[in-house]
Amino acid sequence: MGSFFDLNSPASKFLTSVCNLILVNTLFIITCLPIVTIGASICGLYKILFEVINHEEVSVFKDYLKEFKASFKNATIVWIPMLIILGFFGLEVYWIVSGVPGTAEWMVVPIFIVAAIILCIAIYYFPLLAVFDNTPKETIVNSILIGIGNFPITIMILILHFFYGFTLSLGNVASVVLGSLSAFIAIAVLEWVCAVFINRAIPASTKVEYNDEPDEDGDSDEEIDEDEESTEE
Repeated sequence: MGSFFDLNSPASKFLTSVCNLILVNTLFIITCLPIVTIGASICGLYKILFEVINHEEVSVFKDYLKEFKASFKNATIVWIPMLIILGFFGLEVYWIVSGVPGTAEWMVVPIFIVAAIILCIAIYYFPLLAVFDNTPKETIVNSILIGIGNFPITIMILILHFFYGFTLSLGNVASVVLGSLSAFIAIAVLEWVCAVFINRAIPASTKVEYNDEPDEDGDSDEEIDEDEESTEE
């Protein structure tokens, strides 16, 4: 029994990870309520998920809120246009399906293609923003390149989110159960699965643990390492 309660035992690590997922799931839902903050909330969520996946020391509230604040500007200036465009596309699809005069069924095809491209960018943009300290333009470009280079993973993540949303929209017992679990842990579990594959999709040559923060004198850890190497030479 003693080994079961050991902090380094597999059981303790598993229970700790579950607790972290529950906490970050709750934080994510609360910070998503204003709608416009969803982009920054996704960054905070993936910050914690990457820490869990990489077996980092996790401080859910501190790390989540810190990342939420740090990513708010760059996440929001991309999330808001995405929200507006996808909302407009949804309205267009509704008009087409409802048979509004002047609309044709074939018009759904280009709408779905553009929407899929936007969603593919979103899949990688917010996780990358939580990991790398890049500009929105650089992050969008990296998202496109990684999305194309890991096309099977991109499609798999799209399908997972599609079935998740589809199940919630059914209005049956399955949707009620999933909705209840979503308020508890399901959102974090879904994104944890996606984060595992996104973490593998990030090129090893450019992967970093997390955003490098400058020391008090303004030098980053990388600069200090370079100075040490030059001194040794």
